[in-house]
Amino acid sequence: MLTSLLLAAWAASRVDEPIRLGDRLCHPRRLIAKFASAGDLKRSIPKGGKVLAWYPQISVAVVETPKGTLQASRKWMAERTRAQWVDFDRLALPAYEPNDPMWPDMWHMRAIKADLAWDHSFGSDAVTVAVIDTGVDLTHEDLSANAWVNGGEIPGNGIDDDLNGYIDDIIGYDFAYGDPDPDDVHGHGTACAGLVAAVQDNSLGVTGVAPRAKVMALKAATDAGYFYDSANIAAYLYAADNGANVLSMSYFSDRVSRAEGDAIRYCRQNGVLPVAAAGNSSSVYPYYPAAYDDVLSVAALNTSLRKAGFSNHGYWVDVAAPGTSLWTTTAGGGYTSGFGGTSGACPHVAGLAALLLGAKPGSTAGEVRAAIEDTAIPVNQGSYGVYCNYGIIDAEAAMLSILGPPATPRPPEVRVVSGLGSQIADFHYDTDAVMTFRLHGRGLDRATTASVRIGGVELPIANRQRDWITAVYLPPITGPLKLFLDGEEAYSLTMPNTFTMAHPLLAASTPEGGAACWGSFAEALLEDSQYVRVTRRDDGRIVLHGVFRQVQFAARMDLLVRRHFTGTPEGTETIQLYDWSSASYPYGNFVTIHSGPVPTGPTTSTFNLTDPIRFMDPERTIYFRILTSDDLSEGAELRLDVARIALK
Repeated sequence: MLTSLLLAAWAASRVDEPIRLGDRLCHPRRLIAKFASAGDLKRSIPKGGKVLAWYPQISVAVVETPKGTLQASRKWMAERTRAQWVDFDRLALPAYEPNDPMWPDMWHMRAIKADLAWDHSFGSDAVTVAVIDTGVDLTHEDLSANAWVNGGEIPGNGIDDDLNGYIDDIIGYDFAYGDPDPDDVHGHGTACAGLVAAVQDNSLGVTGVAPRAKVMALKAATDAGYFYDSANIAAYLYAADNGANVLSMSYFSDRVSRAEGDAIRYCRQNGVLPVAAAGNSSSVYPYYPAAYDDVLSVAALNTSLRKAGFSNHGYWVDVAAPGTSLWTTTAGGGYTSGFGGTSGACPHVAGLAALLLGAKPGSTAGEVRAAIEDTAIPVNQGSYGVYCNYGIIDAEAAMLSILGPPATPRPPEVRVVSGLGSQIADFHYDTDAVMTFRLHGRGLDRATTASVRIGGVELPIANRQRDWITAVYLPPITGPLKLFLDGEEAYSLTMPNTFTMAHPLLAASTPEGGAACWGSFAEALLEDSQYVRVTRRDDGRIVLHGVFRQVQFAARMDLLVRRHFTGTPEGTETIQLYDWSSASYPYGNFVTIHSGPVPTGPTTSTFNLTDPIRFMDPERTIYFRILTSDDLSEGAELRLDVARIALK
């Protein structure tokens, strides 16, 4: 196969330090491109360049460019070849959050009731978790017995015995350096692997959530901890093609990667359950791979089982698990009590998925995900509110659900409604694009029938999943939006008569600094005094971060904001949108849409967005913020009633 033929080139291409392009970190010589066929690829290589890898499963290639020609080569390939798209090999960083400070000390395992789940099953060695990370020290005394072994490969003979495209891949593979040794120099991956599947009842160290599962060590990060897309997507495809059941992905990037999205979708289509860390930026801004629809995303909890201050949150996050003061394995044969971050939360959930798959062979990824989500303990924490869609994982309840009758699905609930459009092709407006919108929530698949109506007119349903329903909008229909499940009204939203198509703010938060934000799941479509409220920080400012997702592009787009400030007679407000054309967040720039005195009475402002495509990433996400000067009075508060983007 073509992949095999390219291995020599891949191995010869050593990993270089990342470079910055417009404040974007990426590989200095590699590009990732999609082609309709391998034939198109062969005719599209820049002079002096070479193909490092071709993944026919998703028609994506990794191309090495001549030294010093990265941007010119990308431009040439994008404009002069049959490439469908050409991207830089962007960099993601491990989501590790260090902490200050064995079974008695493993509070986090008891917190998720892993010990009670083990009363029913310890899982099975027929289940494999691909730990995609900085590598795994599989010589560790608490991991070696659970190392996945490729039975189709003969060690050390220099032959690709199983014809999977990789030579001597006995225990996994190193996709960062192109060799069959996924050893862990960095240490991050070994810590994650210990939480997933450290051996139990061997009188040594710690235990993993799935103590009999096998660990497939897939090294995607360099020894410095850099995760490039080219290594990540190779690891995803290897896992799916070589028998992995679960992916554990403890890293994140703010930027969408189209190749990564295709590869994760391939995994899901092949029965693999991807699990990912939500990220450590205390933000509602979506981070990837966690925010892809096919991924089970995980927030982190502190030792009090409350959302850890650093953890990302929002409607795109599914469940939560412990992420501070975690006891686990370390590279070199040791142990630590200080691992954490959403990096540590993620392997708890990946381990639970493996435990359930082992307890009931033949279960599907969807059944396991439903068992985990439907038995999670709901959360509603102070100013964060419902910071993840389902709640804190409960291993015992999930185990009982997978073994017995399935848990009763959560009552259907619609949290927010957003516009949703067809994929943007080459970032050009398509006047024939179908206008659709999405109802976000949970339990939306439990009913036998579903009906979405506006003004009594039933709309076509394009897609219905556990967490959303996508319906086709038929303008100029107006009136109440209603959702009926099995004939019963489950949701109603009264829309203004002027409503045509709008995308409301879906979630809001404020960065740390002594402030609080109420209304994380924002109802920001209507002028109804249901406020998102943000208090003044210790530095005298108010800062609100918000996100619009899956926004349909239109030739004209307006931002409408209705808000006012209380408790302060003075100060300046600035309303901004992030410019994705400047660089990947947070390395680029926010563009100021408005700046002026803080309004002390309810004020509605409409701003026409010039060149609006620059404010949207490839997943059609828009980052929004309001920030003020640092002279606001103590006790000042921002009350945001409406923030929506209207299509004209």
